[in-house]
Amino acid sequence: MPRTRLDHILIGAPDLDSAIVWWEKLTGVDPTLGGAHEGHGTHNALVSLGEHVYLELLAPDLDQPPGSPLRDSLAALESPRPVGWCFSSDDLDQTQRNLSGGEIEWHPVPMSRVMPNGERVAWKLLIPASPQNPALPFVIDWEETPRPTELPEGCRLLKVLPTHPEPARLKALFVAMGLDTDVTEGPESGLELLIDTPRGEIRVSSGHSPD
Repeated sequence: MPRTRLDHILIGAPDLDSAIVWWEKLTGVDPTLGGAHEGHGTHNALVSLGEHVYLELLAPDLDQPPGSPLRDSLAALESPRPVGWCFSSDDLDQTQRNLSGGEIEWHPVPMSRVMPNGERVAWKLLIPASPQNPALPFVIDWEETPRPTELPEGCRLLKVLPTHPEPARLKALFVAMGLDTDVTEGPESGLELLIDTPRGEIRVSSGHSPD
């Protein structure tokens, strides 16, 4: 079984500058700019959530051409909220084989990002063909790229609570990924995050984000 562990949490937003201001106001920690995902219509800012885990604020990049479904879905959000979570794997091919034959198709996707200093970094994702499903994780193999580590500190992820209308089905998929993660039944797929910050504990959920 490939070794997997939580890598990062995604909070989507319609505008990156506003999301950075929102996070700093909420937590007292100022995210750092990450860069642009060329060809995918997005850019991001990052902040540490503790050892081995970080937060990615993801928003449309208006400097890129339109036409990205991901960019369109982020632009349609009314406020920042969790839109996904990602686990790292030391054997992405084996992870894909473990997930094959199920109800959901999984696709390897090469990714890259141009950092603020102009350097391009690249990695590979394993993405489920199931849009608008925040509770369903995706998988990353950083390959030769060092994962982000020099990030603003002060926040610590305490818990991730996935919800889903059919929790048993999602739990079975977690098992196939080698994850021991509980799922709570809810009206729709979502994530709730409990985070310790310099300004106290906060809860941020897919259905509602604090002002």
